[in-house]
Amino acid sequence: MQIVTKYFHNSKYPCFILLILCFWIFHGFSDGAISAICSIRNPDLANETNRAYRIRPKAVEGKLSLSQTPRLYETAELTLHLESLINEPLKAKVRFVIPPGMFFVGEDSSFLQNPALLQDIYLPAKSTTQCSVTITAVKTGNYTLQASVYTSPEYHSTQHFYTYLSVSDTQSTFPKSEIQSVEVVRVTPKFAPRKADVRLLAAPAAQAGMVTVRGTAAYFDDNELRELPIRGLKVIFFDENNKSPDEVIAITYTNEQGEYDFSVKNIDREDNSKRDLYVVFYFENNVLSIQDRRDRFYEFPSEIIFDAQDGEWEFHLLLNQQDTMRGLGAIHNTIIEAHDVLMNKVGWERDAIQIRWPTSDIFSYYEVEAIGFHISEVINLIHGDEWQRIAIFHEYGHAVMTSAYGNDMNKVPFGNYDRSHWVFTVSDRDFAMSEGWAEFMEAAVDDDALNVTGYINADIPNIESNKWWTGDVDGNGSNTHGEIVEGAVASVFWDITDTAISHDTTPLVDDDGISDMFSQLWEILTNDRPKDIIEVASSWQKRNFDNYDNLELIYATHGILLRPNSPPAITITSPSSEGAMANTSYTITWIAYDKDNEAYTVDLFFDTDNIPGGETEIKTTIPNNVARFEWNTSKISEGRYYIYAIARDIRAGENKDYSDGPLMVDHSPLPPPVITSSTHPEQSRWYANNSPQFILKTTPYKPERQYSYVLNRTPDTIPDTRLEKDVTENSLVFYNLGDGTWWLHIRAQDDLGYWTDATHFQFNVDVSKPSRVENVHWVDGKTNIDGASLPILIELAWDAADDSVSGIAQYHISIYSNPAGVKSPNISVGHLFSEDTVDGNTLSKSFTVDEAYTYFARVRAEDHAGLLGDWSYISASVTVPRQHPWDVNRDNKVDIADLVLVKIHFGEEGSDADVNSDGVVDILDLVLVGQHFGE
Repeated sequence: MQIVTKYFHNSKYPCFILLILCFWIFHGFSDGAISAICSIRNPDLANETNRAYRIRPKAVEGKLSLSQTPRLYETAELTLHLESLINEPLKAKVRFVIPPGMFFVGEDSSFLQNPALLQDIYLPAKSTTQCSVTITAVKTGNYTLQASVYTSPEYHSTQHFYTYLSVSDTQSTFPKSEIQSVEVVRVTPKFAPRKADVRLLAAPAAQAGMVTVRGTAAYFDDNELRELPIRGLKVIFFDENNKSPDEVIAITYTNEQGEYDFSVKNIDREDNSKRDLYVVFYFENNVLSIQDRRDRFYEFPSEIIFDAQDGEWEFHLLLNQQDTMRGLGAIHNTIIEAHDVLMNKVGWERDAIQIRWPTSDIFSYYEVEAIGFHISEVINLIHGDEWQRIAIFHEYGHAVMTSAYGNDMNKVPFGNYDRSHWVFTVSDRDFAMSEGWAEFMEAAVDDDALNVTGYINADIPNIESNKWWTGDVDGNGSNTHGEIVEGAVASVFWDITDTAISHDTTPLVDDDGISDMFSQLWEILTNDRPKDIIEVASSWQKRNFDNYDNLELIYATHGILLRPNSPPAITITSPSSEGAMANTSYTITWIAYDKDNEAYTVDLFFDTDNIPGGETEIKTTIPNNVARFEWNTSKISEGRYYIYAIARDIRAGENKDYSDGPLMVDHSPLPPPVITSSTHPEQSRWYANNSPQFILKTTPYKPERQYSYVLNRTPDTIPDTRLEKDVTENSLVFYNLGDGTWWLHIRAQDDLGYWTDATHFQFNVDVSKPSRVENVHWVDGKTNIDGASLPILIELAWDAADDSVSGIAQYHISIYSNPAGVKSPNISVGHLFSEDTVDGNTLSKSFTVDEAYTYFARVRAEDHAGLLGDWSYISASVTVPRQHPWDVNRDNKVDIADLVLVKIHFGEEGSDADVNSDGVVDILDLVLVGQHFGE
């Protein structure tokens, strides 16, 4: 809205201005001698940066154009260019309409008789398209061509686009705006070009001398695509006179069905003949008048019925779908509807408001001029806005406020904001009050909260449910004073007056504590004339109206605090800064408190970033005695999300918090990596390799997978989340590690950013060989070299070798045989008598040897890593003498004892006394012993 000073040369009021000038000259320049002449404008629905205009969401931008300026019978392409403004696909129908005198042309060049053509279109999100028809003009004239876009029902308005063509006998041109093809003025009706339909309904009535005239007024509605009655339309019944002014027989107004009727005596007062009858339809009444841009009234006379027969006649006015004046019916009905709401609610009506349509402006606006105590008002509507109901409600709302404030320009709030504005615009108190009331009227007339929304393709936010007071459409702004935001003011008005049956997103629920208190609000406006929404609350309290506490809560809900408040604090504790992963569920936790000890609720959302805007609801209105929520994530798309929480007390004080780290939702979580090693394949074994190599396997496989690891000597370490750069294509190598048991702890990072659980892999390194075996010796008293039994056994022993890493696994023993009596050992391969291995815990070993040899031994240790220690030094020798068979008892002498043994075993088989080894002890054995007796 803008206040503009107008100078005294305004030609609309020459007489009045002259009187003022005379008065000014007489009184000089004394204070109060003259009131300023001003025009207060409220331009809405336009796009001019230096003036305030109300921006409403819409689904598409469009332009209607002709391929050329066709002369008579030439064709041209009428094309609608469209650009989608929404982030989702759009299905729509495009309806082309042309006026009489033009035709659509078919593919076969034939003239189509259709007055309108429909085409289906599909626009992907944020895309462009176009559709065309071929047209031609067969008569000269000024034409308005129209294309309308009809979207699905949830998109709250139909959009209309126009272009204009002027065709003469010799040329055609594109005028910048509509040129009315006829003069519509108050003249003798028979000269008016637009005729109402007239027909005789019945034969003359039985009651002679009476004539009844009835009929209907209707228009084709471009939004509903059907004919609708025009109600409250003024109809004047005339008797045409030749010598004197035409006689006004009667005046009436159409009813709800657009019907009217007259019944009069059929006597012409001028010559006592039958009357010459006609009617005129006037777009004016006690509510409004509609005029063209030159302030000429719209009126539609019928044909004159000369010497009308007695009986019933019908006079119908139909502005059909090709009639460029059909928008008059929409404007008329819309203003009447808004008027009736106020009449029904509070029994109030204002003076008739002038509507100027179509104007040559680029936006519609309400204008009021004050010259002294004289007020002149007009609602200026551009071509196309006749079909925008809420735009008309809005401008009429401004006119209502002016009248409700007693036409006192010092009381009416206008404000100083002069730029484009939305429902969430931060301006000043007066401007927010004025625009807030007008936006409230947009919803109030239909009792529909969805008439005022933040988006064209979404029901929320709307006037019932929003946070526009923050200065942002989604409630993410930084403003803290809702009283300077028009949408917040509108929402307060709505919450005061709506009821459970009002249309919104919560059917049959009115949850704001106040219901249907429009009459109290109206009493404040008309008597106290508050300049802003704060004064409305003050008047409410002074008038001792009920529900002030609930009123205070309504105000607070829309960011208008009537008393100080400390909002609750909240901090999300999980997910923490490290983030978390969820598959089908996750427990969100937080800490919250309110300094004022007031009840508060917590709303939870998830967002793809930690910047307000674009968040999606998880759960709202969680009570303050709850500090955790189990979130079912099974149907949430895989991705990285931040948890967003709002703690809000009962007076709309609120604080917000984002989780420090993200929650990664993954319905196929990445498992921990599988570790394998080509150098250390078994975790329990020892390996003489201090440069281990590892392969890391994850499912799904990804060559550039990122990891974090820790290498240490403890079994249960969890790596941090720092990326390690030395993992190349899922392989990892370490060099020159020390001896001992090691643990590799490793985690993999998923593409979403979360980290798997850790995998722990043990491997053992021993590159230090065992010590030399010491004290290798033959055990005294543990041989049977001198015994009487075979085989001959000798026992070797040694001291344990040292290996503090993997430990001794086994000992390797080599026995070498030399001729009996040799002092210097020969340990060449040719003299190797025996090789054997014993367990690392064994420190001795018995061997079976041959007689008549000297034996030497050496031992070395092997550890669990397979490393061999040095050979021990060569042991001392042990000699096994030769044994004679006739020395039966093996005491190294042949004597009576040997004879006794032969005698004892005489005749036995397989005995040691079988000296000649022929299988039996007999006389031959006695002979041999005897022969060697004494040796």
